[in-house]
Amino acid sequence: MAYAFLKYLPDTEPIIRLLLQYGADPSLGKTPKHTAFYYAEVTQAVPHLVKLLEDADGRLHGTGG
Repeated sequence: MAYAFLKYLPDTEPIIRLLLQYGADPSLGKTPKHTAFYYAEVTQAVPHLVKLLEDADGRLHGTGG
């Protein structure tokens, strides 16, 4: 999922929604610098995509959202 943030395309949001719908965890990655959260930050992703990640993280880990 993290790589979906490397290049924003018109279908980026539907891809991210689909991955999250099927249980993708935005906080997982090989290292802390390989997570969807990290790539969303460094690429300055649009706020509503970051909110999708935060909401999914909250549902998966009970951290709010």
